[in-house]
Amino acid sequence: LSAPLRKACLQLLQVVRQQFPEEFRRLANQTEVLVEPDLLSGKPEELGKIDTFSREDSRLLEAAVACLKEEDWTRALDWAVTRMQSPSVWLEADPLRYQEWQLIKTSARLGQLISQNDQPLKGVQSLADALERYTKQTFQVDQAHRTFEQDRLRLLEPRLNHFDSIAEATNQLRRLYHVWVDGMTRAFTDLCVNHGFLPEASLQQRTLYEQVVHPLTQREGKIAYFLVDGLRFEMAAELAQRLEKPGLLMHLNARLAELPSITRVGMNALAPVSRQGNLKVDGSFDGFRAGEYVVRHPEQRLRAMGERSLESLPGGRRSPLGLTLRKVQTETPQNLKKSLNKSPLVVVHSREIDSAGESEIGVATFETWLNQLYAAIQLLRNAGVDQFVITSDHGFLLIDESREPIDIPGERRFLLSESPSNQSGTTASVATHSLAYEGMTGYILFPRDASTFRSRGNSAQTFVHGGNSLQE
Repeated sequence: LSAPLRKACLQLLQVVRQQFPEEFRRLANQTEVLVEPDLLSGKPEELGKIDTFSREDSRLLEAAVACLKEEDWTRALDWAVTRMQSPSVWLEADPLRYQEWQLIKTSARLGQLISQNDQPLKGVQSLADALERYTKQTFQVDQAHRTFEQDRLRLLEPRLNHFDSIAEATNQLRRLYHVWVDGMTRAFTDLCVNHGFLPEASLQQRTLYEQVVHPLTQREGKIAYFLVDGLRFEMAAELAQRLEKPGLLMHLNARLAELPSITRVGMNALAPVSRQGNLKVDGSFDGFRAGEYVVRHPEQRLRAMGERSLESLPGGRRSPLGLTLRKVQTETPQNLKKSLNKSPLVVVHSREIDSAGESEIGVATFETWLNQLYAAIQLLRNAGVDQFVITSDHGFLLIDESREPIDIPGERRFLLSESPSNQSGTTASVATHSLAYEGMTGYILFPRDASTFRSRGNSAQTFVHGGNSLQE
């Protein structure tokens, strides 16, 4: 065709595509039969330049899935981004096809990050270096993996035209991620065995209240201290990104959780219970002693915080205001503002993320709880809180339920022992005294990788914590 005629045809097609998509699809399907040999012989990347025929998009999608299986992450990701960003009459008419491209995009992004961080702790010589490496870069792999698992649960359904192929590719990617997690956890465990499990004071969970929260309580203004059960670092990074706005001064820092990384240890360590760097343990991590009482529940945490930070302030003896995440969200703005007048320190306990994970519905609800945390922070800001400390007791691992546990009875990711036993190189141990724990003797044993012990009773199989991985 002559150049002017070709140009006129392309312009007419563009008008039809944009203003009459149904008519465009009808014409394209009629024409596709006439040019089928060209469609079958052309390369996917050539066919995908202009979204004219349905078969073009299908062939490109099939090629992208093949790239996932071949671990050609860059090409699969480029194709997925291009297809999802450009207006497509075929994606608009077929939401299931859009779901397939979304799964390809999420999968390729995860695969690309794993490839770019294949030796995440290479050259690291200390716990501080490992923490900095993870929080500056490597956490993105876990963030991408959570997004991948969320999309896989939400979008991967048998109605998809390429369900079997995409399911196979995502299962392969799951195995690749678990190999990566195992490698990083082994490297971190070796680092802890060689250099000690307890980091310097500024990186310890037990010093957070004294070093960060208490100084804020001695200034004017209202402080909200969020204790979020199961908010791991990558989720905090996402929350911080959502909170960014002009005029807001924000710092995102990391500390290592106390071991074992479980709720009854981490939550209570976030209260002022450390004495000269030591923690006095009650029972088998049933709480920590603070003078004549044991801090094991929210009420005792509030009492310890009040004694440390509020009793010396003008106005006499006061306790922090304790709220749940639900209470913040359901209270009227007027009543919330009135409640804040009772104390300069507001402590918000949130158990939703951990509870959802333990119930095996975490992946389906994590985004919901991040949104709820964001909303609660905004509500408290509107009510007069001007300083926030948002922290967590521990993180977690998302693992494959098909994984066989280590045949040793214990908690999922740790066990207490009288001796530093090493089961054929599968476990590592740390003496409780080396963690500056008083009141108990013995050792805590951890799997060297992301494996679990044979746990008692019914417990979550995919959401686990208590161990010594950087994710936990």
